[in-house]
Amino acid sequence: MKQIAVSELQEKAANYLTGSEALAIEHDGEVVGYYYPKKRTKQEELNCKLDRLGELVNKALAETGMTEDEFADFFDLSKFKNRIKQEEVERAVKQLRETVDRVLAQTGMTEDELADIFDTSKPFPYDSDS
Repeated sequence: MKQIAVSELQEKAANYLTGSEALAIEHDGEVVGYYYPKKRTKQEELNCKLDRLGELVNKALAETGMTEDEFADFFDLSKFKNRIKQEEVERAVKQLRETVDRVLAQTGMTEDELADIFDTSKPFPYDSDS
């Protein structure tokens, strides 16, 4: 169980209340309450993670000024191969790895779950009935 101050709960309410971790909420060093999230179905959990991924992608687009197409191209390194120098490719790969690691950390997704979203041979998670 994670212990947080009331002020932290106020600042990060959306993240905490959509998360899966139980919270002990403190005020002036004393626990004033507890938050126990309801157990989610796999589909609810996936929807939550996809929503968070969407938020992170939108944030990345806003911060970088990239279009959605440019962002999608960022994941297709073959498009960059002939246009930029190797050191730029390595920098882009490092930046992509850091971005993916940040997305995984912030959404709680595994690499396989993230990869499945981009696997066109599989149904899109929102299309599943489970």
